[in-house]
Amino acid sequence: MSLDKRMLDLGTEPAAGPRPNFFDDPAMDRVWDVLVALTTELAVTRTRLDSLERVLAEHDCVPTDAVEQWQADEKTSLTQAQAQQEMLARVFRGLAQDVPGKS
Repeated sequence: MSLDKRMLDLGTEPAAGPRPNFFDDPAMDRVWDVLVALTTELAVTRTRLDSLERVLAEHDCVPTDAVEQWQADEKTSLTQAQAQQEMLARVFRGLAQDVPGKS
């Protein structure tokens, strides 16, 4: 599966305002941007997952191995793949910006 061009374009739009510089090497700043974006994505996901698991457990809604046993249908698989592409565009935005020769 390839990254959707529209999502890549969306994730590479210039940020508003000047970019902060943390390192002498601009490439390191782009790697830092990726690290921060990925860490933020993971933190939000973990919080939401923990909240969902607690709600389900409190209401005795699903057995503990329900997620491991579940199989996605085609529509769900496509929706999840699109969400993954959008996240990748956000995560790698810092590396895709300011690339020499790219306008």
